[in-house]
Amino acid sequence: MKLTLSFVPLLAALVLAASADAATSTAARDWQFKDDSVGGLAIDNLVGDVNIERGTAAGFQVSVRVTAEAASAQEADRIARAVEFSMRDAGSSSSLQVLLPEAKFPTIYIAGVPVGWWVGDAKTEYLGEKRRVTGYKDKGVQVRVDILVRAPEDARLVVRNLFGDAAAAGFSGELRLDGGRGRLSSRDGSGKIELDSGSGPVEVSGHSGVVEADSGSGSVTISDCRCRINANTGSGSVTASILPMTEHLVVDTGSGDVRVTGDLSGLKRLDVDTGSGGVQIEAAAWPAMEIAIDTGSGSVMVDVPGAEVTRHDGADRTVRIAGGGARGVIGTGSGSVRLRTTPAAD
Repeated sequence: MKLTLSFVPLLAALVLAASADAATSTAARDWQFKDDSVGGLAIDNLVGDVNIERGTAAGFQVSVRVTAEAASAQEADRIARAVEFSMRDAGSSSSLQVLLPEAKFPTIYIAGVPVGWWVGDAKTEYLGEKRRVTGYKDKGVQVRVDILVRAPEDARLVVRNLFGDAAAAGFSGELRLDGGRGRLSSRDGSGKIELDSGSGPVEVSGHSGVVEADSGSGSVTISDCRCRINANTGSGSVTASILPMTEHLVVDTGSGDVRVTGDLSGLKRLDVDTGSGGVQIEAAAWPAMEIAIDTGSGSVMVDVPGAEVTRHDGADRTVRIAGGGARGVIGTGSGSVRLRTTPAAD
């Protein structure tokens, strides 16, 4: 999910902080989707955190908690009750949308939205509409919706959560997390996961299957992965710690550094490209592979026992490991490349 904010300048003075004696109100809702909802559920939320865990029922179970804050308890209750939900329980096209009617939520407070004398309001797109948000507490309605999803095994789930974190634990099946500014993460999952953030960090650990991770300006960190990896960032770094069952590693960054560690002996495809970042690969074991290294102005260092290194024009190299076999490519615009063998872990 790519987050775009358009700012409208104000000529007003800075706004004072909200009163410390604000009242808080909460409201909770629960939904049990039918068994065939395992085929596909889509959730949309503007502000709040989403947590996903393994459920015990055949269909999805979703619980939400609305938290509203205002100057009085009566006003906080009114805000909490004003949040609406659109729920569709229809097999593979099931959905749940958090609705914040513009008439009752003309401007929504979002922690972290830039504030200052040059910034007053920001607009972002949610459910096909341009909505006004602000980083000033007393300029917007203070509300958040936190969601807990209990997902059955081998499920299909899409979560679009614009402002807030989204985290999955033990998910099995196909999962897509779209975020604007928050952290997206998955641990101990299996199947195919896609994590796409506008500017937040992306983290995956202990996954088995396929990982596609994308962040516009945040970092991507993948650890203990037995999977096919595709990682892409605009300006963030990529760090991957992989296990020998990983066969496919593709990384593309605009200006971030790339660091890969682990047992690479299972790799059949290696493709790393960065515009201005460096590439460092430290492997306890290498596959039989021929790696073409293309750098614009960076240096190349190869410390892999038994590797054959052929120099070309400039800093370009061809590195043949264990006689070659699989093909690998590493390209940088101006960063350095370092390949080395590290001692195997005990």
